[in-house]
Amino acid sequence: NQIYNPGSSEAASSIDASFKRGIFLVEVYKEEIFKKTIKIIQLNNRSHQWRTVFISKHPRNKQELYNEIIQKLERIFKHNNVNIKHSNTETPILNLVLKGEEPVKSCKIKVNDLREIICEKFPIVDVKIYQKFTSKMTRLDKFM
Repeated sequence: NQIYNPGSSEAASSIDASFKRGIFLVEVYKEEIFKKTIKIIQLNNRSHQWRTVFISKHPRNKQELYNEIIQKLERIFKHNNVNIKHSNTETPILNLVLKGEEPVKSCKIKVNDLREIICEKFPIVDVKIYQKFTSKMTRLDKFM
């Protein structure tokens, strides 16, 4: 008899990646007493890279905003191997933090569209996008 641990062998977040991961195979034999053999297979964790991109100018449209983000990421990834396969555990997961002044409504980021563009262009498995923009609106009570 064999028992297989079907849990995910991939770390779900950058915090999970700090723990040792692995899978195990257990064989249990019933003879006069129960015996078991356990085979532990150690797995390498995929790295999580945290990068912050500051949106410096005021983009006029969504494409201009996406282009600025891509250009800044190109500078970050210019020395990385772009031909690395996604199955290679050295291919990281990107945690992207976007900062700066909140873009106008016509430039509202569609996270899934931006994720797709970034994943196609750079040697990463996935990207998690965190929008940490500051609001342009100033409340009236600040002037009183």
